[in-house]
Amino acid sequence: FLNKNILNGNNISLSIGSALLANGLGLKYERLIPRKKVYYTLTGGAHFFRIDFFGTEDHSIVYISNGLITGLNKPNHFEASLGLGWDLGEFESAPGSGYNAIVPVLNIGYRFQRPNKSLVFRSGIGVPEFLYVSLGHSF
Repeated sequence: FLNKNILNGNNISLSIGSALLANGLGLKYERLIPRKKVYYTLTGGAHFFRIDFFGTEDHSIVYISNGLITGLNKPNHFEASLGLGWDLGEFESAPGSGYNAIVPVLNIGYRFQRPNKSLVFRSGIGVPEFLYVSLGHSF
């Protein structure tokens, strides 16, 4: 790919999210693959969140996803992704009540990332991220 005015191909980001009774924190690695007018993404990460609704549940999700980012050489982007995660959950009121489940992982949102620069800012809505903001470093 000959265009030098594109986004850096790798990034690591930290996100925080909330949805009234649920709050979470996530860390992910993302690989961007440029195509004609978009980027395809391959992402792996972990997200930890707590739900406080008629009892407390703690969740740890490890996931992989594929996505799409618009705007090849612009700073403002639309992004969306879809994948699967492995949820390890437990009810705080019942120690040893742990369970495992395969869950969908998805997000849709806004991304600010200038070509050839390291700052990545994201915001949007997703599962398991809820309403989120994220800061990252691209390289």
